[in-house]
Amino acid sequence: MSHLSSIPSALQQAPDKVDPYESEIEAVLLALKAAAIRANEKSDLAFYAEYLADDAIGVTPQGVFNKQQILAALKAGGFRSTRVEDTRALALSDDAGLVTYRAWFEIAGAPAKPVFVTTLYRRYVDGWKGVFYQQTPLPPP
Repeated sequence: MSHLSSIPSALQQAPDKVDPYESEIEAVLLALKAAAIRANEKSDLAFYAEYLADDAIGVTPQGVFNKQQILAALKAGGFRSTRVEDTRALALSDDAGLVTYRAWFEIAGAPAKPVFVTTLYRRYVDGWKGVFYQQTPLPPP
């Protein structure tokens, strides 16, 4: 028995109309993530200092990091992505959304390893900021 069996079928189907505001939020989040990936490639710490919320948290196979630790790891060359694909965005509310994708990261000169990545964003008065970031390792191909 499906866990959806108790939900009326009309509620299980995708809505006929897409909310253009959600699409706008998703487009903004995708552009912001693309900018973050470019900044990562250039080791642009100034970008990340603004991009991350003050209370941002990053969860990776190497541990749990606060904003200052994330910036220090980026400065030391950590978290360097070599490839990104299957990027998707989802508006969760008017002021929250997420972007998820598959990436390959090099850490300390080791061969690139595949991970699923999710970044959660929150809209503040001064714009969207990354508040939570997680890498989930994928099994080797």
